[in-house]
Amino acid sequence: MRGRPLRGQPGHPYTAHANNISAIYRPGWLARKLKISVREFLLLTQLTGLDPFAAPDPTNPAVLRIIELVQTLKAGSLKTSPCCI
Repeated sequence: MRGRPLRGQPGHPYTAHANNISAIYRPGWLARKLKISVREFLLLTQLTGLDPFAAPDPTNPAVLRIIELVQTLKAGSLKTSPCCI
């Protein structure tokens, strides 16, 4: 007779649930660290095709490319002048 799978192992009912929670939590966490909204973060990853949570490319990890992109966008952000408000 086969026993029930242990927590964290494939086949355990909570394993898929934990993976789903992690997939929801990670983008929110990284967006907060980058000081952008989750919506902005999701749009950036969608438009650039970068997946910061994929297995890292040793020479050019996607997570570092996302961080550099956000820093570049923040540095070059457009400011409105008082006359146009």
